[in-house]
Amino acid sequence: MSYVDDGKLINMTSGSASVAFITSGLSSTFNAMFYQSGSGAIVFTGSGVVLRNRSSQTGSAGQYAVVTLLRVSNGDFVLGGDTA
Repeated sequence: MSYVDDGKLINMTSGSASVAFITSGLSSTFNAMFYQSGSGAIVFTGSGVVLRNRSSQTGSAGQYAVVTLLRVSNGDFVLGGDTA
């Protein structure tokens, strides 16, 4: 993931699991929405960042899931929506 993804809807079409890699260099106002149109789950991971979710989930729940990634502070990101 890079700064060009900021504010975008990212359509994940893969039939197998895909990794969305979060880097600490993203802007302090970074946000992106992910749509899992394929059958493969989206797995969120990163380096030098903290990924937060109310239920400690780090991926999309299944086909047609919509997930939002929001940077809330220096190195902290919140993953919300249809997660698993």
